[in-house]
This record gives sequence, structure tokens and C-alpha cells, in this order.
Amino acid sequence: MSKPSSQSAYVIAYVAIRDKILSGELEGGTKLVEERLAEEIGVSRTPVREAIRRLEQEGLIKKKRVANPTESDLRHLFQVRIILEGQAARTAATYMSEEDLALLSECIH
Repeated sequence: MSKPSSQSAYVIAYVAIRDKILSGELEGGTKLVEERLAEEIGVSRTPVREAIRRLEQEGLIKKKRVANPTESDLRHLFQVRIILEGQAARTAATYMSEEDLALLSECIH
């Protein structure tokens, strides 16, 4: 079996940690220990460290602990995402060819 690339190891770590947080397996306030997470996930500490850094940027982790967002925090976060993602999709669509738009339309019908 081949060794996963550092990019795929990072993605594996990111998805695993994010899913543990969102499912409640890692509760708010839980201190994250890189060594333990790396062993559980089956990757080295470097991808875990990178995943934690990204999750901190996304607001799910603060100071190496699982964040405890309030209902208001979550509401604001999703309101911003709705606006940004809608605008990103509209902007991307303006640069798509007619063929690409037709393929995209087929995906949603």
C-alpha cells in the first residue's frame, strides 16, 4: 500500500477532525492533542497541525480547543456564507462556457 501524499494526509486529517467536531464527538472546549489525533486518524502530526490551523481560520477551533459557538455566532456565520457563496457562484457562472453551463444544469435536474 502506498504512503498517502502530504496533501491527501492533510485532507484526511481535516475532514476527520471537522467531522468529529460537527458530530459532537469532540465537544466544545475539548483540548486538541496533535499526537493523539494523529494516532487516531493514522497520519503524522504535520497534517494534523495544518488541519487544526485551517479549522482555527474557519472558527471551529480557538487556541487548540474546540470552539463553543453561540447560536448567534452560528446564525451570523451562515448568513455570511449564504451571501458569499451565492456571489461566488454568480461570478463563476459568468465565466463559464455555454457547454459547461449545460453540463451544470444536467447535474441539478
